[in-house]
Amino acid sequence: MSSPVGRWYAAYGELRRARSESRQKPGALRWKIVSPCPDRKLDAGGVQIGTRLYVLAGYSSQDKVSAYVDVFDLQRRRWTERIGLAPNVAHSHLAFATDGVRFIYIVSGQYGPNCAPAVRDSFILDTQTKVWRPLPPLPEPRYAATMQLWGGRLHVLGGSLADRYTPSTDHWSIDVAGGTFSDPTWRRELSIPTGVCHHASAVVGERLYLLGGQAGDFMAIPQSSTYECTGRTRETYFADVYRLRPGASEWERLPDMLIPVSHVEAAALRVKSTIIVCGGQCYKDPETFELELTDAIQSFDTVSGKWKILGRLPYRVKTVVAGLYNDWIYVVGGQRDCGRSNPAPGNIVNHTWRARLPTP
Repeated sequence: MSSPVGRWYAAYGELRRARSESRQKPGALRWKIVSPCPDRKLDAGGVQIGTRLYVLAGYSSQDKVSAYVDVFDLQRRRWTERIGLAPNVAHSHLAFATDGVRFIYIVSGQYGPNCAPAVRDSFILDTQTKVWRPLPPLPEPRYAATMQLWGGRLHVLGGSLADRYTPSTDHWSIDVAGGTFSDPTWRRELSIPTGVCHHASAVVGERLYLLGGQAGDFMAIPQSSTYECTGRTRETYFADVYRLRPGASEWERLPDMLIPVSHVEAAALRVKSTIIVCGGQCYKDPETFELELTDAIQSFDTVSGKWKILGRLPYRVKTVVAGLYNDWIYVVGGQRDCGRSNPAPGNIVNHTWRARLPTP
């Protein structure tokens, strides 16, 4: 169906199916559909500043990428703005962070569709003036690293090397304040314990947390001029959780996640002393290379050190962008499953859902 009416009916049918599946799942939250994102989003970045959720670039299909930052008003529950990317800003697999007030930081990532090369280029977006400014480039290009603003410095951790497959334990930082920086280059920091990409991170109580991730990823087919991908690669998924205290000489191992997940870079939320991780990719068959997604919302109490399943998403999905407003959790986009009986990745979606967080 290529007509606008046909596309509308196809999208509406998919939403009805998702609603039906959500209602039938034990442990599912009461999800409500709200205004769809202007574009489908896979491997996008995402940050929240006040009541505004910024969804950064991403694939709209495997061979097409978004060149926009789409802005969702959590209070009005509608998409309000699109900001064009500056030249050389990565389109996917980027590291991202915000000061929570005005500035968004975007570092390295993949430039282009399919399995295109990563870039070192790094940028600051002023969300008030919509002006992009450069940051010093990362020492090496990285795919799917995670980044947090911690102790007045941006910290970039892990990710995959330029071959897109080999995981890194590198940890770099650079000072930032008010959308500016004074260090001319990134500084090497304490390496992370396990090389991973597509992992989550959070800062809780002045401590830095790393959660999940994977080793291995899709790669570009050799000699492909368009960097077409092959998924015939082995991957390992991790449930590891680590914490770093200011000034510490080593990472502290914490209780593992209940489900090992990756593709959760923008799917982690901090709720007081709790970290919530929404969905993700959790398994790849080493012989058939078939992938599986999860719909679990995993919750970690950083005080007690205990994990629990907080609820379920409307369907199994990876790389959602998550936000939080007035005890309502919002999830945007990602790549959902192939249906209730098939956990494999299916359509890239532009859905926006919200559900009230359950009472602890």
